[in-house]
Amino acid sequence: MVSPLTLYCLPYAGGSARVFADWADSLPAGVTIEALELPGRGLRFHEDPVDRLEPLVAELLGAVLSRPGQRFAVLGYSYGSLLAFELCRRLEHYYGLVAEHLFVAAMRAPGVPRVEPPVSALPDDRFRDHIRSLGGTPPEVLAHDALMEILLPVLRADFTVVDDYSYRGLPVSCPVTAFGGFDDVGVTPDALTAWTGCTTGPFALQMFPGGHFFLRTARDELLSRLAGTLAPIAGPTPLRRRA
Repeated sequence: MVSPLTLYCLPYAGGSARVFADWADSLPAGVTIEALELPGRGLRFHEDPVDRLEPLVAELLGAVLSRPGQRFAVLGYSYGSLLAFELCRRLEHYYGLVAEHLFVAAMRAPGVPRVEPPVSALPDDRFRDHIRSLGGTPPEVLAHDALMEILLPVLRADFTVVDDYSYRGLPVSCPVTAFGGFDDVGVTPDALTAWTGCTTGPFALQMFPGGHFFLRTARDELLSRLAGTLAPIAGPTPLRRRA
């Protein structure tokens, strides 16, 4: 019997797998969520955060390749979108495994100039101001020096990956859907639409009320549209392989 579709999920900078903990009930029955935990957070809190793309993607490849024969889709949110894209690219071009779908959210396409300068090397006070401006971290956490002492190295590592990222190589061939927030000034609709150049397959753009963290302010609508896109591919169909 063919296994159900696995949706691998990668969180935003500083986020853990718990971001996706309650998503499963909103998705089609044939979809299994596999939220991938990154070093330095959640159940891997004791590990040092990683500030380089290559070891992160190598680890993610191992997680997917350890389950041969599965059908899979990948979703990344903000920082996680870059990891998701590179994961899909390497699975396809190195291993001949093509994702059923790639979802990217709240992240400009590779090659699109960023609105603000790189932030990973900012001094702590300005770095904290940038995190505050994104709206995803509770004010009480930002004001708690002990908590921020723990969180800042993880955030800096994640932002370093984003700041250092350079898109090289071939696009994916799977369908790509980009999600964005109408009020996200750092990730405009044009910056999201540019993801169309990262795939030779179909592309769709879907916008939601809210800013950078619309996954909270428009959660139900986001999950409804995600479920609608996944429903046609959730049933048992053969594993796609690159010719």
